[in-house]
Amino acid sequence: MKRVTALLCTLCLFLLCACGRSSAPFSADLVDKLLEHEVFSEPLELLEPEIARFLYQLDPEQSGLTELRAYRSSGATCEEAAVLIFQTEDDADSALPVLQAYLTARILSCRDYMPDQVPKLEHAILTQRSNTILLVVADNWTGAANLTE
Repeated sequence: MKRVTALLCTLCLFLLCACGRSSAPFSADLVDKLLEHEVFSEPLELLEPEIARFLYQLDPEQSGLTELRAYRSSGATCEEAAVLIFQTEDDADSALPVLQAYLTARILSCRDYMPDQVPKLEHAILTQRSNTILLVVADNWTGAANLTE
């Protein structure tokens, strides 16, 4: 009986873990959806992929980055939205800490010259699904979170 209970518990744990991994990857079109729902306090501008890769410190050859759609404020705010698509889930796993460091650096730099923007950065959405990563810094972070679930 103990073995059956242990086996059932293991099976349940396996199924729960499998459910967490089965989330569909983010689509690059998700940033367009966010822009349409006005979760940002100002219009965002499309970044050239080369500029976005430079900002995020991601070399496409080393990181396995295959697609990137990023929008950013013109400088009056710290708002931005990006979907990054990688060749593999392992590539995305490796890029996530790089993007976390990017956000941390933005928080530290904004504390001095744009302290009103820090809460947006502290509530940023930075999440990975499969081989994709979503980064969103929005004025309405709750609304953005609801749209990205």
